[in-house]
Amino acid sequence: MAEGGWTAVAACRACGTEPLENARFCHGCGSPVAGADTHAEYKQVTVLFADVVHSMEIAAAAGRSGCARS
Repeated sequence: MAEGGWTAVAACRACGTEPLENARFCHGCGSPVAGADTHAEYKQVTVLFADVVHSMEIAAAAGRSGCARS
């Protein structure tokens, strides 16, 4: 056990410093420490789908360059 009751864990991916146990951020560079208790974050999104009447005919009339995105 190190000074102050802390023990070292895996090295920081950003700077190589060994963060202190239970640390959320590296004490060497401040980067977040990825731990085993890291959970995925899920966000609710809304998707809008709009179908234009006769869109395929409009695309054909406009030609390939008229429908391409820049």
